[in-house]
Amino acid sequence: MSPQIDLSEPLIPIKDIPGEFPNRPHIATVWRWVKRGVRGVKLETIVVGGRRYTNVAAIERFVEATTGVDPTIAATSSHDPTGVDPTIAATSGHDPARVPTPSRRHAVQQANTELDRAKI
Repeated sequence: MSPQIDLSEPLIPIKDIPGEFPNRPHIATVWRWVKRGVRGVKLETIVVGGRRYTNVAAIERFVEATTGVDPTIAATSSHDPTGVDPTIAATSGHDPARVPTPSRRHAVQQANTELDRAKI
């Protein structure tokens, strides 16, 4: 994929990208997005003065391509993929930005099954 970074937009240094996400991915994860990509899609970057940069538009394209979700719609959507009522989440300390992984959901389901069997 050829870089499509629009130089008229503000550039974001790679080291600052984790701050652009609610769950603050590790910097090694960001570098993996740049170097290897996810599902065949790499985060678009440019090198200026020996430093690598991207911009918000490139991050949005990357998120959309790797998740199939338009980030501008997802940011304004009232749908909560965790299934947690936002009013309950606000009082329970639940972070709706943290969606459990399939393996975590499976582990919780197994634990609940064991608790049911033990009648706890």
